[in-house]
Amino acid sequence: MTPISAAALARLPLYSVLLLLILLIGPPLVSLVVSSFQTGALTPRAEWSMANYVAVLEDIERGGPVFNSIVFALGSSVAALLLGGLLAFIVERTNTPFRGLGYFVAIGVVAIPAAVYAIAWTLLLGRGGLINLALADIFGFFDLPFSPIRINSLTGMIFVEGLAYMPLAFLLLSGPIRSMDRSLEEAALVAGARPFQVARRISTPLLLPSIIAVLLLTITRALEAYAVPAIIGMPGRVLVMTTEVYFSTQRLPPQYGLASAYGMVLVLLVIGLLYLYTTVTSQTRRFATVTGKGFETSIIQFGWQRWIFFGIIVLYLIVMVVLPLLILGWASVMRFYAGPTFTDLGFGQYRSLLNYPIVVRAFTNSVIVAALSATAIMAISVVVSWYSVRGAPHLRRVLDIVVTFPLVFPGIVLGLALLQTYVQIPIGIYGTQVILVIAYVTRFIPWGYRYSHAGMIQIHPELEEAALLSRASRFQVGLRIIAPLIIVHLIAGWTYVFLISARELETSVLLVSSRSPVIAPLLIDIYSSGSIPQVSAFATLIFLTFGTLAIVVYAVGRRYGIQMR
Repeated sequence: MTPISAAALARLPLYSVLLLLILLIGPPLVSLVVSSFQTGALTPRAEWSMANYVAVLEDIERGGPVFNSIVFALGSSVAALLLGGLLAFIVERTNTPFRGLGYFVAIGVVAIPAAVYAIAWTLLLGRGGLINLALADIFGFFDLPFSPIRINSLTGMIFVEGLAYMPLAFLLLSGPIRSMDRSLEEAALVAGARPFQVARRISTPLLLPSIIAVLLLTITRALEAYAVPAIIGMPGRVLVMTTEVYFSTQRLPPQYGLASAYGMVLVLLVIGLLYLYTTVTSQTRRFATVTGKGFETSIIQFGWQRWIFFGIIVLYLIVMVVLPLLILGWASVMRFYAGPTFTDLGFGQYRSLLNYPIVVRAFTNSVIVAALSATAIMAISVVVSWYSVRGAPHLRRVLDIVVTFPLVFPGIVLGLALLQTYVQIPIGIYGTQVILVIAYVTRFIPWGYRYSHAGMIQIHPELEEAALLSRASRFQVGLRIIAPLIIVHLIAGWTYVFLISARELETSVLLVSSRSPVIAPLLIDIYSSGSIPQVSAFATLIFLTFGTLAIVVYAVGRRYGIQMR
């Protein structure tokens, strides 16, 4: 028997992790591709056909879910870019009083899960919503005709999704806007250019790579979105590709092939957008202005106009954070929801919710599954990031591709692929917590890798080499040198992955069952039942729980200089 070499033993953790990643990603991808070319049930007797792709092409011609998805993604991305860009400019480049409130607005929106946010806006702009009732009273006072705002439309979906993605645009644009060199703008002003010309010909071109990158990233995220299309779009019969994937699996008989074809279209669109995003961000050196040659930023000193900017920040705070949370809290303490009222209020909805075994199980399952997923992800990420940082360039490229490949899977498409894979494999994990852990590990491994890799690149190899020369084992080096130095990144990564896993909806909506309820799909079920006070109470509980966690994640990131995106 040939003995295993020391080099092979040293790479055993890498081979094990690579095999695990391939097993996590490979079967669902194969299942999705194969199913898209089949019609009929998920059996060996399914017929091979191009009918699913023909149906998708016909849908494109008549302006169905594919068209709606593209309009929805573009519209909400532009809205997020404009809102986030304006807020970033006010916060980073003006002398606006209390401009730090802009970060509070962004973190406040991030703290509200997408499904909770969508439900809040249906209570504000839906039939009998608070804003519609207020506008009706105002128009009625002046004897003017009034048509209620319809949130259950493509425009309403774009509005809510744009608000939800505003923090992403704000956080991504804040750095580039803050880092612009004022000498370039001052030189243009000295040369006789007007402020508008400076903004159009100097500032905007320098920010163009960041603007395009933000736009591509938000378009990608909007294409993958399910919560807003499901809660706001479905009642108005406005379907996008993610909701079409879900509906195709719920029909009788289920049309898994058609759902897979839509899923493949989504995957290809995401791959194309991610490629464009990588291309744009890789060329930002041509637009760099921060150098060692007298770089200096500036705050633009406004006069009375700064109070207009302050008013804009307050308006952001009221519209994006205060109103959604206010209407949820208000509706949650009503016994029966019949529009805004100050009578018959109480906390009975909260008591009844906590007495429901399925609600307690959903919270418990969400915490358990999220904790297991976060732990597994960070363990895998540490191994991959160490070999990526210390390995040869070709190994680094392979690892980066493998560990970031799940980004091409929209959440609901990954859920569909896992459903088809594990329904056909007779190991009995479908509908259990196990398949949810598999789903979350597969989907969120790129985020854990980002945190661990950021910590690993800060450790110089000399530290490990010195320990090895002192006859320390690899295990001792990892435990006593690497782990203490990257522990902050690991804790931040674990907390972030735990947070997004515990409130995850897109992947879990096709994988949960009555045996393993989790909070986000249960919230959709309660909302579908039509009990507004009950769903508002549940949504408020979710916000209080995960809003607190979001604040903790943000505080850790600010304290240790780790970006939480």
